[in-house]
Amino acid sequence: MIRKLFAPEDKGLVYEVEFVDPVTKACATEELDFRAFVAETLKKARFLSSLSQRGGPSAKRLEGMTDDHAYKFLQRNIEELQRALRVLAALEEFFKSEVPGEAKARVKGVRGEITTVKGAVIKANQKKHEYVAQCEELEQMKRLGIKDSAP
Repeated sequence: MIRKLFAPEDKGLVYEVEFVDPVTKACATEELDFRAFVAETLKKARFLSSLSQRGGPSAKRLEGMTDDHAYKFLQRNIEELQRALRVLAALEEFFKSEVPGEAKARVKGVRGEITTVKGAVIKANQKKHEYVAQCEELEQMKRLGIKDSAP
C-alpha cells in the first residue's frame, strides 16, 4: 500500500511492441505488460499440459462436458493461443530490433516454436471444422428422416 502511495506510476515491465495484421499488413503499436503476459502464458501452458494427461482431473472434466460446452472450450482456447502467438511474434521482432548489431547473432528466436504451435492450432481448427460438418450432416439427415447407418 505504501509503495502505491509513493510510486503510483509503476506499471511493471512494459514494452511497446508493433503488431502486424497478417491480412491487411497494417501495423499497430501497443503497450504490453511483459510480466503479466509471461504469467498468463505459463498458466495456459500448464493447463494445456494437464489436459494431455489422460487420467488427470482436467482431462476428466473435459471428457464429462457436453458437446456444445467442449466445442466452446475448444474455440476459446484456439482464440487464446492465436492471441499468444501474435504477441510472441511481436515480442521476437521487438527484442531482435532492440539488440545491438554484434549481439544479434547470439539471440535465439522463437520462430520454430511459434511454427510448431501454429501447426497444432491449424490441426485443431481442422478437427473443429470436421466436427461441425459432421454435426450439420447428421442434423440434415435427421431432418430428411434418414436414420444413421453407422455401425
